[in-house]
Amino acid sequence: MKKYLPLIAAVIFSISSGFSQILYEDDFESYNVGDYLAVENPTWWTTWSGTPGSGEDAVISDEFASSGTKSAKVAGVTDAILLLGDKTTGKYQLTFKVYVPTGFGGHYNLQHYESPGIEWAFEVYFGATGAGYLNAGSNSVASFNYAHDTWIDIANVIDLTNDWTELYIDGNLIYEWPFSWQAGSQSGLLQLGGVDFYAGAPTGETPTYYFEDVIFESVPEPLYEDDFESYTVGGYVAVQNPDWWTTWTNQPGSGEDAFISTEQSLSGNQSVKVDGITDLILKMGDKTSGKYQLTFHYYIPSGFGGYFNIQHFESPGIEWAYEVYFGATGGAYLNAGSNSVTGFNFNHDTWMEIDNIIDIDGDWTELYIDGVLIYEWPFSWQASSQTGTLQLGGMDVYAGAPTGETPKYYMDDLAYIQLEGGIGAPVINVDPVSITESIQAGQTSSQTLSISNVGELDLEYEIHVAYTDGSKTITTNPSAGTKKVVLSNVSADPTPNPGGSPEPNDDVTLHYDGDNSSAIGLTSGGIMRCAAVFTPDELQNYAGMELSEIEVYINEDPISFKVQVYNYGLPNIPGPGDMILEQTFNPAATAWNTISLNTPVFIGGFDIWVGYWVDHTAGTYPAGCDAGPHHPNGDWIAAGPGWHHLSDEPTLDFNWNIRATLTGDPMVQWLSVNPSSGTVAVGATEDVDVDFDASGLTVGSYNAELIVDNTDPENSQVVVPVTLDVQVGIDENDLIGVMIYPNPVVNFINVESDHKILSVELINLMGQKILWQELNNTTGQIATSNLRPGTYIIKVELENGVVSRRINVN
Repeated sequence: MKKYLPLIAAVIFSISSGFSQILYEDDFESYNVGDYLAVENPTWWTTWSGTPGSGEDAVISDEFASSGTKSAKVAGVTDAILLLGDKTTGKYQLTFKVYVPTGFGGHYNLQHYESPGIEWAFEVYFGATGAGYLNAGSNSVASFNYAHDTWIDIANVIDLTNDWTELYIDGNLIYEWPFSWQAGSQSGLLQLGGVDFYAGAPTGETPTYYFEDVIFESVPEPLYEDDFESYTVGGYVAVQNPDWWTTWTNQPGSGEDAFISTEQSLSGNQSVKVDGITDLILKMGDKTSGKYQLTFHYYIPSGFGGYFNIQHFESPGIEWAYEVYFGATGGAYLNAGSNSVTGFNFNHDTWMEIDNIIDIDGDWTELYIDGVLIYEWPFSWQASSQTGTLQLGGMDVYAGAPTGETPKYYMDDLAYIQLEGGIGAPVINVDPVSITESIQAGQTSSQTLSISNVGELDLEYEIHVAYTDGSKTITTNPSAGTKKVVLSNVSADPTPNPGGSPEPNDDVTLHYDGDNSSAIGLTSGGIMRCAAVFTPDELQNYAGMELSEIEVYINEDPISFKVQVYNYGLPNIPGPGDMILEQTFNPAATAWNTISLNTPVFIGGFDIWVGYWVDHTAGTYPAGCDAGPHHPNGDWIAAGPGWHHLSDEPTLDFNWNIRATLTGDPMVQWLSVNPSSGTVAVGATEDVDVDFDASGLTVGSYNAELIVDNTDPENSQVVVPVTLDVQVGIDENDLIGVMIYPNPVVNFINVESDHKILSVELINLMGQKILWQELNNTTGQIATSNLRPGTYIIKVELENGVVSRRINVN
């Protein structure tokens, strides 16, 4: 969306230059009066002709000062150069103060080269009359007035990345232009060299001035900034900018999305309005390293309240990092580590600036309101506990307020800035992206999967095999109906009536629980989801079987109830992936219930989440649990889109009464990898053997996936599709002769056989069907001139079998 450069300058000015990287700072208090500046500090200062200590050098004076008692005096033939390092990339801010006595003038210029006199980037003149002007691209492109006998704030913002300059005097923008221009022309070098504090003035005037409080800093570039002026009024934010915004349940355009309004604005005419059930999420990228600043502005009308929270995960509802409430009375408070750790006041009917400084590597947070530090604390804390995940996920702009108050507020001028890059991350590269193999029945073979790390930290990986049956339907993962912090709204039945265990059977039953002992409910009622996850280690021997029944203990009648089964999720986000089954059921209370699935779920050998969705009234406890202690896979709960462990609350150290019944026979496990886990050093590659075993397999095509879980935060799970084509074996009783030539192929493939050829199919190494041709003959010719060069699998279907071979097309 629209870049808003003045906003970033305002952000840096408003709090402290400590949020940027200060390269040089000097108030001249450490020098002695009469010292030459370039003699005392040759690292940063020299003179026009490179003669420190000469008349060109600036002298430390105590005649005037802004801070302390000293400043640098420019008069006579002073020509002092501040060395800025010939910068060619990045954004910088150079600020200093200037004092011009009555009757005198002044001058400074910026040079494109640290060695002066090659190119003047721009010049600023201060006249004896109180008028000043700027030369940038041509002479006197902008003018301004200033006051004698007072200290003037000068700010030069130089964006080399975008070739742009802004000049501010006493906080007012005087002019902006391409920095590559010279003072007298519109061409030059895009480079920041130095500053010349020169004893100059407009023609015929006498130069004398003082400068002090010099700060040269690197200004961080924003990852995202927005003044919301480019959006359509009345339109939804997340619909118009899905790259950065979504909603709590990932439904842009719903009531959770926020409207663009012209009712209030800080800059321009538009802002974001938050009221009703607004629940807007700013996606901040699940950052695990670095230091960040999130700045935005709120306007809260009289009589209303407001709210925002920061999430540890971009997928919301897993962990609230902290919450800020703004009350209708003008009082506000922060939840960080525990509830209401600090309070503060704010003004209604005016725009306030909110700054969040989040240092992940230092595990520290600072909250500022209108430039005042409100509180600081470890960022890994959650809103109501002092443990959590050290990760920056997103911001929730929610229509919330203190209990009993009505929320309504406006948001404008937002900037998300990376202040420090932090520690690098591992970056995974897997080759190939898919695998296809053809072998004869009863035979074995092997291919190589290469895992490379092109990042900056060691990469950890673990590979699991998941067999696929190709029949399951993936549905949308629905959210639960409340967004409250789950453990603050969960309680156990105060008068439990234990219900034992179900009758044993001869089928395979997976579970973590013991006898039913108690039950769980939400104190305010509503919707929650309960689940147990069964891992690849537990399911490996059962691949090919089916989940046909689910047993659960229901303590009290719910409003409604649905069993659910989910696929595997991402390793860096707690909880399951897509839902693959949902079935409504009317349970019996105070009893074990057996739900026979209308469509049994194929067990592929990877994670499978088994559980239920339940809606219930306040004061009831429908979800049966055992007496504990909990198993880490047996107590997952969601009362919103995020998943947690029930046992995160120490008083709820139980497992759900959830059991999964598997029926059928295990399949032949024809795929394996070695090694299945490991560490890849920075810049290194590790080869993994992918082994195929067609022993016990019949002729046909088989599918699986290699799930590569890893520590690359941007690509934590890589899925490699695998296809195995099993051919008819050649034995003494059934010889099949097939000739496929030439190989490599240029224009045509010739196919001949002793048996009738029904069809020929060509498949690329991605497993995609490229060509199919019916023959019904013992010979055939396939044109390949339109194919891209590369390796393909040709499958020849005969009356009595299938033959597959690799061919190369040149």
